[in-house]
Amino acid sequence: MANHGWMINLSDTIPVFSMLGNGAVSTTQIGKITKNECFADGAQIGAPWEGIDDPVYFLNAKNTMTFGVTKSSDYGNVVDFSAYASNGTSWVKVNTLERKVQYETRAHYADNTGDYILAPGSRVWLTSNCTRGDEHPNYVAVTKVQTADGEIIEFQGNGFIDLTYGGCWVNVGSILLRKA
Repeated sequence: MANHGWMINLSDTIPVFSMLGNGAVSTTQIGKITKNECFADGAQIGAPWEGIDDPVYFLNAKNTMTFGVTKSSDYGNVVDFSAYASNGTSWVKVNTLERKVQYETRAHYADNTGDYILAPGSRVWLTSNCTRGDEHPNYVAVTKVQTADGEIIEFQGNGFIDLTYGGCWVNVGSILLRKA
């Protein structure tokens, strides 16, 4: 998996479990990542349990980003979010990091400064590994944005947008970002 990045599950449902104290998968299932759903790598550099199983952040049934663990053996076809984009009904392979904003959202720096409203039709450029936010795992990093009226904001470092803003689900048909 990409370190601290967003991914897409293109295979069957992946069960998500709570984590045992040593970082291994428990037998308590806390949710699932369905086909065509996005999720974020839950790895934490320097964590004592790193490398035991695959930690993830996923959107649970209550529409809340939740930390859990998956078994590597449950992974079928998981791909990097940066290499695919939604066309509204399916994920298609793309050769660009540019995406079109489907629903209103906000872009800002990690410290929440520089708040920019992005109306539908705005554009964002993802980072190459689609870095997630550390404190807000529902955020995805962007290098620049273009508002619907054409203003371009290039971030010094990375900016972030919230993939679950306004109650959006992180699935192919309801994802905040679409193919540009």
